[in-house]
Amino acid sequence: SSSSSRTKVTYRLLHGLHERHDGDAKRLQAALDLMREGFNPIIEPRTGQDLVPRIVSAAAPENTGFRTLCVYVGRELVSAACIRVFGTMAAELPLVATKYAHRGKGLCRITVHIIETMLLELGVNKLI
Repeated sequence: SSSSSRTKVTYRLLHGLHERHDGDAKRLQAALDLMREGFNPIIEPRTGQDLVPRIVSAAAPENTGFRTLCVYVGRELVSAACIRVFGTMAAELPLVATKYAHRGKGLCRITVHIIETMLLELGVNKLI
């Protein structure tokens, strides 16, 4: 968690539907709704399915390892990002979105900074 002089910014890292904790399903659904606000469906050609919900929830076997970071101002979800770490070599950040009403306030920058800080603590060398 971090805070600014005006508003407290907090975050929660979610591990997908297979590792449920109290309220995580609702948090993942809110993150998915936020991603849908920011992205058109990303259709997987082979199956015709939208990849965004599969990545956010880490529901498909090929999406294991994805984590969803939810960033809050007060109690409101304002930004979300999906990340996957590949050992200490690299991590990927395929999706990051900020709620439309909160764009232009530096929240995406804060979200990426939170991720970079976590990755540094884990010894991950590169974010792609």
